[in-house]
Amino acid sequence: MDKLLCPVCGGNCIAEIDRIPDNPRKLFSPCSRCRADFRDKSIPPSGDFPLACPECGRRFIDDVMAHCHRIISEEEDDFRSMSLSAVGMPLLSPGIFMLRPPFLSPDSVVLLSKSVTRHTADRIFHEVPEIKGVILDREALPGIGPDGYSGSNELICGCDVRGDIFQVQKKRFIIYKQQSLCHIEYPKGSDPKIEAVRKNVLRNQPDIFVDAFCGCGTLGIAASITGAQNVILNDAWYSSAWWSAINILANRSLLGADEVIFRSGLEKLSEKPVMRPGDPPSVVAEASGAGRSLKVIHGDYRSILKMIPDDKKMTSIAAIDVFDKENTAGTDELIRWWNDETGGDSFIP
Repeated sequence: MDKLLCPVCGGNCIAEIDRIPDNPRKLFSPCSRCRADFRDKSIPPSGDFPLACPECGRRFIDDVMAHCHRIISEEEDDFRSMSLSAVGMPLLSPGIFMLRPPFLSPDSVVLLSKSVTRHTADRIFHEVPEIKGVILDREALPGIGPDGYSGSNELICGCDVRGDIFQVQKKRFIIYKQQSLCHIEYPKGSDPKIEAVRKNVLRNQPDIFVDAFCGCGTLGIAASITGAQNVILNDAWYSSAWWSAINILANRSLLGADEVIFRSGLEKLSEKPVMRPGDPPSVVAEASGAGRSLKVIHGDYRSILKMIPDDKKMTSIAAIDVFDKENTAGTDELIRWWNDETGGDSFIP
């Protein structure tokens, strides 16, 4: 696969990292004619909101959300008394750590909202140019929860594919996902999980780095950029495994990947969305180049052992990045199991 067409809308939602500006904050910066009208999010907004700046085409985020509030209120009279924050959560694309509220361009926000119907979402999508997609927030934890069951929110209009920009070793990389099917992982000023990966790779120099619960690939890709020569990314949720593969492709210039070979397609993966213990793992994609290799697996974490050569198990290290870190007994058991089975090391990032 060479061309990154969006699997949701067929458009150009996915750009390789070398096409992202060196200073991505400029994507959300005002021009000299832009004005910011800071609104109290705890009360209903006034009825007025400005249109986009005639100079740069951007609009302050509070005004965009006020526009959405107006549309919902026109469709549901009871919403008029609701606060501005009740509209929902605006997720920038690309998501970056911001020092101040952004000015938004067309198609730069996915709206996650509990307050919309299909009709309202359709109006927002067609009347608010900054909104590229609307997700109905079902209060689900997308992916596989601690109980082992899968959940997702629902894309009801537009496209919900978006990216987040992270940094490791002073290098920016981008992680794309279909937001209704994947958990929110918004960039912070510094990311303690990425820093934990960086330190473990530099300190241990593992023969194989395993991102055992990889989500959309953030930590595994960070490990490869840091210098891990062989990386395995695994997730039991089909969408996470697929987007991990896409993100290797999107960041291949940073990873030195001459070629990314897809072994399985999204439609095939969706036929068995959750891998359970005992299910045979499926290789989604493989990449290599510049003395490095990456492999993406759709499987239960226990199945990863089959992917590690016996002579490399003791010199491997695994990141165990589970949702339910508060369950310390469970995470301790995962660590013990991995270390006992491999003779290698593992850590909770």
